[in-house]
Amino acid sequence: MKRAEGFTLLEMIVVLAVLGLVGMVIVSRGPMRSPTLELRVAAQGMTAAMRDGRMTAIVMARPVIFKANAPLGRYGMEGRPSHALPYGVMLADDVTLVFHPDGSVTGRTVTLLRGGRRITLAASALTGSVTVRENVP
Repeated sequence: MKRAEGFTLLEMIVVLAVLGLVGMVIVSRGPMRSPTLELRVAAQGMTAAMRDGRMTAIVMARPVIFKANAPLGRYGMEGRPSHALPYGVMLADDVTLVFHPDGSVTGRTVTLLRGGRRITLAASALTGSVTVRENVP
């Protein structure tokens, strides 16, 4: 008599159980995070907020104040809701920038930190344009 080829029901159940256990282990680890990527995302968000502050000052013809609060890990323009930095990203210190209607800015650079990585956002005093410098050791 010829024997039928294939898998038995018991073999299929064992394979599915093993795959289920492997899947549970992978899911329980949570999402994989990249410290560098989170720092870059925070820098992009803060750069966009700073550029928005500059444009608002020009369009509204009045000074706009941008604040970054290191202890709270928040930043934004006065009079608007603030934004939180991603988990693990910190500000080096408190910063206040004032964007003027002529496009200039008074203030200094903003430095974001995550582990040994650092990104500096610098606003040009004359033009108010924001540049990003990444210093990764």
